[in-house]
Amino acid sequence: MTEYTLGCLSMASLARVLPLAGLALVACRTPPLDAATEATDLGAITGDLSVTCGDKQADANNCGRCGHSCLGGACVAGLCQPLELQTQLVDPFGLIVDEATLYWISNAEGQVLSMPKAGGSPTVLASRDFPQALAVDATTLYWAWSTQNKGEILSMPKGGGSSTTLATVDGTPRSIAVDTNNIYWATVDRGDVSEVAKSGGRVFTLASNQASPVGIATLTGNVCWTNTDAGKSAGSVVCNNLTMADHLLSPVGIVITNGAIFWAGNGGASIDSVPQGGGQVRTLASGFGGGGNVRNSAAVVTDRESIYWAGTDVAAGVGVVLRVGINGGATTTLFQGRASSVAVDDVAVYWVGTNEIWRLAK
Repeated sequence: MTEYTLGCLSMASLARVLPLAGLALVACRTPPLDAATEATDLGAITGDLSVTCGDKQADANNCGRCGHSCLGGACVAGLCQPLELQTQLVDPFGLIVDEATLYWISNAEGQVLSMPKAGGSPTVLASRDFPQALAVDATTLYWAWSTQNKGEILSMPKGGGSSTTLATVDGTPRSIAVDTNNIYWATVDRGDVSEVAKSGGRVFTLASNQASPVGIATLTGNVCWTNTDAGKSAGSVVCNNLTMADHLLSPVGIVITNGAIFWAGNGGASIDSVPQGGGQVRTLASGFGGGGNVRNSAAVVTDRESIYWAGTDVAAGVGVVLRVGINGGATTTLFQGRASSVAVDDVAVYWVGTNEIWRLAK
């Protein structure tokens, strides 16, 4: 016999629970439960989540199912709606997220900025002409800037403070990635892929003479990047100097997860993948217009279950934020409107528009 320690359920709920075979009520915790929590307890026991926990079609705290919060957004027809977290920004791009904070770049204003992902006012963390890309680890924010084909890779505390130059760069470091020990970047105009220790020091060139490398990603000792080949049909995906896929049209953003490499093809028109160990290229989603600006090459992200990216709904002529499972299946449109850089955490998807930052609860 299975025993459950329940909240103080109503008599109506007890009438539904007690007749179930193999169950016994052995305790009652106090204080009495609110309706939503009672519904969750009862639904877990009976397997029936249709019990009352509010209007699941319109209740932003129980949207579509009991206990599903829209994180400040509205609930319409059982689906959470996007919420503007920030407006009146200037040319935001390069959005990333960690456990508490959103970070992004304003290239036009020459700033690196942050704000709490729960909402709040932006903070300027650093100012420098033409910042290009961001990456973050548990304690440190890494960023790149360039002007007139010269640049730097820098680090600073996540909460703000002085920046430290870790490496100087000949060219434009379009994207950066970090692992436990090192920082990696792709220099799009020189065709180099390089690394330096997080503490700085000697710069190592991992690859040279690449065809306009744009996106870069690292995981468990693998460093992978996309070569766009300036929009020609000779782009490629390379990992540790081994070509994993070639004859591609403008691959840009790239991520590694669950034993596979995923990238946005044709500037965001498709999502393709290949096993980390090599093999057949697979298209998970296609038929979308590209995201347009390759500076947003980090706008392909994953939560280990799905791939998220920004593209264009060609038929509607509008930008879109999209999701597809890592094993393929139907592609879901999460948002229609101008969108570029995308970030994701355990509970929400974030993106930047023309001058705003949006959040959508998963």
